[in-house]
Amino acid sequence: MWFKCLLYFGLTSLIGCEKSFTVVLDTTKSMLEEIVTIKVNLQSIVNMSGSDISNYILVPFNDPDVGTPIIVPTLPQFLTAVNAITVSGGQKCPENSLAGIEKALQISKPKSTIFMFTDAYAKDVSKLQSVETLCRSTRSQVMIFLSGFCSPELSPGVTDQVYYDVAKACSGSVLLLDTASLRQAFTFMKEVINETWTDIITYETFTENKQLTFSVDSFTKTWLLVVSGDNPRVDLTIPNTNQSVDKILDTRTTQVLRLSEPSAGEYTISVRCRNKTSATLYKRYELPLRFGFSTKTPRSMNETSTQPMPGRPNKILIDASQSKMKLEAIHLQVTNEVEKKVLELKENPSDLYLTEAFVGSDQEFRLWIKGYDLDTLKEIVVSSQSFVPQQVAVMDTTWIKPESQILDTEVKTIEFGFNATFACKVTGYPAPEVSWVNEEGETLPSETILLEVPSLYISYVTIENVTANSTIYCKSKNSEGDDSQSINFNVHRPYTFEVLQTPEDQTIEYGGEGKLFCQVSAYPVAETKWYHNDTIVTSSDEIQVDSETNALWIKNMTLNTYGEYKCELKNEVNEKTFTAFVNISGIEAPQVAVDTTNVVLKLGDWSYLECRIIKGKPSPMITWTFRSEDGYEFASLPDGVVADDGKLKIATAQPNHKGVYRCEASNVEGHHSADITVQLQYPPTITNGDQHTLTVKEEDDVVLPCKVDASPPATVRWEMSQDDVIISLDDRHRTDHRYTHRFKALWKDSGNYHCIAENSIGRAEKTITVNVLVAPYIEAPKEKTVLARTGGNLVLTCNVLFGNPVPSTKWEFIATDSSTKILLRGNSSSLLHLNNVSYKNEGSYLCIADNTVGNDSINIYVKIQ
Repeated sequence: MWFKCLLYFGLTSLIGCEKSFTVVLDTTKSMLEEIVTIKVNLQSIVNMSGSDISNYILVPFNDPDVGTPIIVPTLPQFLTAVNAITVSGGQKCPENSLAGIEKALQISKPKSTIFMFTDAYAKDVSKLQSVETLCRSTRSQVMIFLSGFCSPELSPGVTDQVYYDVAKACSGSVLLLDTASLRQAFTFMKEVINETWTDIITYETFTENKQLTFSVDSFTKTWLLVVSGDNPRVDLTIPNTNQSVDKILDTRTTQVLRLSEPSAGEYTISVRCRNKTSATLYKRYELPLRFGFSTKTPRSMNETSTQPMPGRPNKILIDASQSKMKLEAIHLQVTNEVEKKVLELKENPSDLYLTEAFVGSDQEFRLWIKGYDLDTLKEIVVSSQSFVPQQVAVMDTTWIKPESQILDTEVKTIEFGFNATFACKVTGYPAPEVSWVNEEGETLPSETILLEVPSLYISYVTIENVTANSTIYCKSKNSEGDDSQSINFNVHRPYTFEVLQTPEDQTIEYGGEGKLFCQVSAYPVAETKWYHNDTIVTSSDEIQVDSETNALWIKNMTLNTYGEYKCELKNEVNEKTFTAFVNISGIEAPQVAVDTTNVVLKLGDWSYLECRIIKGKPSPMITWTFRSEDGYEFASLPDGVVADDGKLKIATAQPNHKGVYRCEASNVEGHHSADITVQLQYPPTITNGDQHTLTVKEEDDVVLPCKVDASPPATVRWEMSQDDVIISLDDRHRTDHRYTHRFKALWKDSGNYHCIAENSIGRAEKTITVNVLVAPYIEAPKEKTVLARTGGNLVLTCNVLFGNPVPSTKWEFIATDSSTKILLRGNSSSLLHLNNVSYKNEGSYLCIADNTVGNDSINIYVKIQ
């Protein structure tokens, strides 16, 4: 197992990067000899440390505390501070060495290299996590020179493992050096300081024998191998045996090997050792990639800036033309962040790659590239330098007259009909106004963007569908002046006859659309003609030829558009013909459905009857017909019912709307229908209600009609009343199925006859007054001779039992001498009073009843005693 750390620091020269030169020093008494060696050799290392050192830091630590750090800006001050170090204390082992490293990481500038010298193990192992976190956030590197150890008997359970953990987390190494060989540590320090290592592999510690392998690609310029342990022996197998490996350090405990300009390939390290041994591999490579930025998609590196524009998306162009590398993936990593954002990578011609990323203000970042070597096919993972966005706020800028440069310097030849894009770089301040103008002086649509703050701009113009030679001008001006540059371009147009598309057989659904394509790129321009079944096509509602593309558009597929189509392409130099057959599909017989087959309405209801088309192509036509409840044939719709395609509207339900409504769909494939029965519920009505009275004679046949219309059917009965009293009807009275009432008239049948119809909705009644004409009939007297005494009183009764019309009555007296006299006139029931009778009252008394039908009489003889 090994741990690989692709460095977050020092991969190539950083923009505006300042570092600290920091030494963490154990100042206990046991370090006396080591400190003397450090004082003698340190100056040579610091003198080589370079101009990027902004301050020098010394962090002394003792038992048990970390001393006050010494931070000075100059080298002489730093050397003075080191030379002033004295040793003291340190009776116990281990010591608080991690606290010293922690303090150094906290006060050093980011990306610094920290060197720690100690002869004891770490007691404050609990600070490991803090140290690891600081290394990740500051991206600083920690090198540990260990010149002693803690006795297991005096310090049980304490080991040097934490130092290896720190080295792994902080991209460093642990070098075991005794006091005699400590001066050689400074040789190693020179190697570390003088190189910017781009890849560091820290292997897991091991014991006894170990074989390690690593790959070297064509970009690797040098590598450095550090092996430290108990008497390690290193054997190296390299691809090119002619190369010489330098031994930088060779002691009993540590070996450092270096190879410059290594050959690409696989390297094998065989290590033999006794106890715990560590190995760290440092590699430096030079990335032969160029990076350019622009807020508009660039076509070449000339159209980019070396720094991104802040606060907006940037197009990133990567030039891999000088490398032998195939790019496969790209990630963006913001400084001080672990996460790497995946970017989409597009490969363009000429070994150019394009990606895009949003760049925040003051957001420093680097790009990680993954790919492989085209020669060895080995995987390569490399990083760019850190990129810092341009500074938008610029002070004291010099005002500059515009200077223009068209990036396409040579006369450009453009294929006929193609688009052409030109770019013009303009330098000027204040911001110049940039425009493109053609030969006619017309301003062309263009886009100008700021490429580099504050005064470098790039302007693009695209001329579409170029058909003629021309010259265009890039003009720029500001308050300081103006400038103009021009470029000529020519159009190349060869004689061509390239058929791009030909019609193909196809099947189009009935009523659908379809297109037949027949396209040619030809010069001179070719004419296109279409034929349908050998007849030239003219535009109609069903077929149309697109004037721009010459495609034949079948707008409405019917039986009329079925058949063979021929495309004829022809110009002065060539002629070709292509055919295709268009079939028709999707014709099907109609089918309709209704939601309900029976509808019940009440009188006056509003209703929609809907008939849905389930299928049918072409779209079926719907017709509605009606059959009345008692009819046999379907006919037109009744009044008050309106058809609207698949819907039937009954605005106000009436009795004549009862019946069956048929929805019938039809197309070229057939017919299909569905019926809806409409039932109407309404109260009874008696339609023959004009007859109100009927006069008959006795023994006449009486017929009383009652025509009832009702839904649901009504219950019908006849009743007879006389003087508002219901009279029961005897068996002579009959009512048939049509509700007609029949009987033979008798004297007692005069009265009001009521036809009564009832259902759940309502009630109707018709009254006919029957008048039976009857001749009068006088009840016979009980005695035909009545005896009376002189001077007495006598009452004679004349009781008319019936007669219609009401008969009139009179009493007539016939004396014994045959003389007559009318005594009294009255109604059907008449009493004759005779008071104080005498012999002159003796004679016949006649009661006569008379009406228009006839008369009747009785005779009573009164005898006086």
